[in-house]
Amino acid sequence: MTAKKRSKASSASHADVPAGLGAAGPLWQRFLARAGKDVPDVEIVWKTYTGKTSRQCVVRMKGRNLVYLKPSEGGFLASMALSDAAVATLADAKIPKSLIEEIESSPKYPEGRPARVHVHSTSTLRTAIALLAIKQSDVLRMKG
Repeated sequence: MTAKKRSKASSASHADVPAGLGAAGPLWQRFLARAGKDVPDVEIVWKTYTGKTSRQCVVRMKGRNLVYLKPSEGGFLASMALSDAAVATLADAKIPKSLIEEIESSPKYPEGRPARVHVHSTSTLRTAIALLAIKQSDVLRMKG
């Protein structure tokens, strides 16, 4: 198996909409605009990889990755790792119970439990924004 090589990250903005999103382009813009509004000192970068994964957009805050956005046909995948404290707050958030159960039952990695939402509609966009808010609060809490 060959190692994936990563190129240098490049700056992006919420105006940058990847090709192929189709009708989900406005959802992409709304997600990044919301991230830029709600997250202090937000940094949005593109990372390009060789191989199948190609490229992804990373929303960062204070040197920490908050969410990875992977464009796909007709939508995008928003994924992040949630700490135990963040997972504990999911029940109080407006997130579908099936997603909460999926996150709670997923394997725990050193960086946290994976939370993934395929954003392709307004309702899935709301879910991704709610998860981003939980992740942001958790990072701010850990930074003191």
